Amino acid sequence: MKSRSSTPTQINTKPESLCQGTSTVKQAKKDLLKPDESVVVDVDDSGEQMSASEISWVQSMIGAANPQNMKVFFGTSNQNITFNDGHIRITIVFQGCSDCEFTINSPSAKVFMQGCKNITVHMNDRIVTSTVEAYKCDNLSLYYHTRVETTQIDVCNDVKCAFDTVDGLGFIIWAGCQRLQVSIADKPELDTLTGFDIAKPHYEDIVFERTQFKLHYLWEALRTEKIIRLANGFPTTKREADAHNNRRDEICRKLIDQCFGGLTSLKKAGTTVVNA
Repeated sequence: MKSRSSTPTQINTKPESLCQGTSTVKQAKKDLLKPDESVVVDVDDSGEQMSASEISWVQSMIGAANPQNMKVFFGTSNQNITFNDGHIRITIVFQGCSDCEFTINSPSAKVFMQGCKNITVHMNDRIVTSTVEAYKCDNLSLYYHTRVETTQIDVCNDVKCAFDTVDGLGFIIWAGCQRLQVSIADKPELDTLTGFDIAKPHYEDIVFERTQFKLHYLWEALRTEKIIRLANGFPTTKREADAHNNRRDEICRKLIDQCFGGLTSLKKAGTTVVNA
């Protein structure tokens, strides 16, 4: 496996209008934009070239409005790549990669993988949106050395998610996955294995690619719960919905006691309350 370091090109994308004028307001805006005045454009040349339609498809999947906001590894194979010079606006995309190991040592907006096989990704710096996504990947190993709130894994097989601590794990949303392994380095007793075949005996009427599950740390263990949709379409779990309803009912009871408790006390004291 070849090893190399990915060095991106800095391109100034700041509008000229923001660079002109001497007013205090314009200067303040200019100062605020300094950390983001350039974005990273890095075209990886170790794999295949992406067509315009493929770029558009990736943009639609990750919600990137501008292709300059993506660092794409497309069709990369048999490489060991370290990415050091990222940017908080950059979404790092691995598409169709195989037999590779990637190390991300710089901030990024998001990490997205699609159609990859036998790849390992080390995430060593913060991810601004705290989001990692994988779609239709096989034999994927993800090492989290930064907290990620949401990991979404859809239609993948043999995925390993390894976290340094429990605090580094937010939750994992998955659907259509087989053999999803989650481990915590400082709490190896929490290691768990889940997937559609494992969950199926515990739930009725679940559909392979459509039924979503939530894996998170709960009650001193890593637990998997089926996601349901409320009447308004909001995703949650039955346990969370029941807890919410119980809190709502308790609040209603307290409000009723506050509103009518005084009248009950007056009645017991033999006092007549006359409406004004």
